[in-house]
This record gives sequence, structure tokens and C-alpha cells, in this order.
Amino acid sequence: MKTYSLYLNGKLTITDSNLVVINPADGEPLARMCTVERSTVAQALTDAHSAFKLWRQVPGKKRGELLRQLATELERRRDDGESLSAAACVSS
Repeated sequence: MKTYSLYLNGKLTITDSNLVVINPADGEPLARMCTVERSTVAQALTDAHSAFKLWRQVPGKKRGELLRQLATELERRRDDGESLSAAACVSS
């Protein structure tokens, strides 16, 4: 079963603590999602706010290039997301 990491302070992070994601259609385990404590969530929000202050200083053309690269990567990984969505939508 795949374990999905968290994106914290610029890094994908796998934690020891996780929740099993259940397919609502059949009640079967679908994946695991890493979890963190509230203090880690609060720190992640602070880090994101700081990162945004830097991001908004990046010229628009450069931000556009980076967003296109992100879109390309998301398109490359599209099948992963579709598999999860389809499994969650299958009715019994």
C-alpha cells in the first residue's frame, strides 16, 4: 500500500505516524497518509508564509516558467492521481 508523504518546508517528508485512507465504496484500505502534530502544522504555515514573501519577489516571467515546469510534472504523474480518484469513486 502506498504511503503519501507531506511537503514540509520544501521537502517531501515521510513520518512514522500515518492514517489509513479507506475507499468509501468498498471499505477497503486504499493508501496511507502521513500525519504530524499541530505544532508541525503551525510551523508549516509559518514556513509557507515566509516562502510566499520570497515567491512574490520573483519576476512574473520566471514564476510562469516555474509554474509551467510544475504543470508538466503534474501531467507526468497524472495516472497516479487518476488511479486514486477512480478507486475512491467505484461503487460496490
